[in-house]
Amino acid sequence: MTFKNDFTWSQSRHNTFKECLRKYYFNYYAYWGGWQKTALQRIKEIYTLKGLRNRYMWGGTRVHETIKDTIKAIRRGVSTFDEDSVISTAIEQMRKEFKSSKAKQYRFPPKSVAIYEHEYDIFLDDSEWKKSTDNVEQCLKNFYNSDIFSFLKELPKTKWLDVENFSFFYLDEIKVWVVIDCSFRTPEGATIIDWKTGKNINQNISLQLICYSIYGTEKWELQPDQIKSVEYNLLSNQGVDFFISADEIEDTKLKIRESIASMQSYLIDVENNIPKEEECFEKTENEGACKNCNFRKVCEE
Repeated sequence: MTFKNDFTWSQSRHNTFKECLRKYYFNYYAYWGGWQKTALQRIKEIYTLKGLRNRYMWGGTRVHETIKDTIKAIRRGVSTFDEDSVISTAIEQMRKEFKSSKAKQYRFPPKSVAIYEHEYDIFLDDSEWKKSTDNVEQCLKNFYNSDIFSFLKELPKTKWLDVENFSFFYLDEIKVWVVIDCSFRTPEGATIIDWKTGKNINQNISLQLICYSIYGTEKWELQPDQIKSVEYNLLSNQGVDFFISADEIEDTKLKIRESIASMQSYLIDVENNIPKEEECFEKTENEGACKNCNFRKVCEE
């Protein structure tokens, strides 16, 4: 099977484009085909670096994966859980992933977890690594003791909508990706929940949530005011509710169109999504962004 690198849009792609054009080039173009044995060594390297996750992202992924598995079990009819056992399993999985990543097993088949700090040989005291597992444990404990979890366990099968699916909607024939953590029907319409694992609590509506709402209006045929979006911070055990207006949706669609136009201005063939030369994608002047970039090795060449 031959894969094609089609042009699509997502919030993460938009953020990368804004952060650094060279990082954008590496992340969405230069890596393509790096999984093939016949690929050039530099392309293979870029492909490997693309898969790196720092310790915060790694912990957040483990939380999301554990909650996703729990919710999917609920949807199958499982109503009782040994939460302590589930959390212990998640922490044990992190220990295995840590050991594998530290040995840089991700550079050999099969594909495995690749932690940024290991690839760049960044020394961290054991207490710093322990914070990662402690945060995961706290996030999961808060989830299993939350009112939301109690509610979800009683939710009828007919009420469930998307859960951690790679979903999309089209805007002017461009596929726009969304990954909704949890969603379900309510008497008023629908509720979307976005799990967060960081320390900050966002009091302002995010581009991500508005994209979820656009998806909901099109996929579920609801009006914007029928969709409640909840950004739930698992670390602090606090949630913030948002309702997106029709005007906010239209404004966001305009921003996405502008973002798409900017991205496609760096293509020599829009129809086939073929980019300009690497040198046309300028490096950021933000030293902090460079310091924490997955692609430092190939960029500094």
